[in-house]
Amino acid sequence: MTFVKFRNGRMEAIPRDAIVSVLERHGCRMPQLCEGRNQIGLPYDEAGRSPFGEDALLAVKYGEVMEFGLSRPRATAECRALLFSLINDVRLTMFPDHGGEIFARADVLGDIPQDILNRFSNRVVVTRSEDCI
Repeated sequence: MTFVKFRNGRMEAIPRDAIVSVLERHGCRMPQLCEGRNQIGLPYDEAGRSPFGEDALLAVKYGEVMEFGLSRPRATAECRALLFSLINDVRLTMFPDHGGEIFARADVLGDIPQDILNRFSNRVVVTRSEDCI
């Protein structure tokens, strides 16, 4: 899954403090963020599995967070809670790498450029964690 922020029809930087706060609240370990792709430490259980997915990255460009990625998200309550927090609290838009669906709050859908919306066959308005994945 890829997460980006749109405002007034344009992609913009994700507020660093807001996304770091959400990730840490859900048990992720944050590295010192530097330019490029930053590996996020996911929590793991005793069996060595993360309730969120395989790995997570924060992309930093010119000192600003531009994108969050979660590889192979799992259909767990913990993962849905994280995804919902990113969409609801940080007001991010989520979409799978293979297309199909785009997930956002109702008030955020209007900020997404029409040419991007047209790439997705289903627009999911997220109002609760169960709407994610």
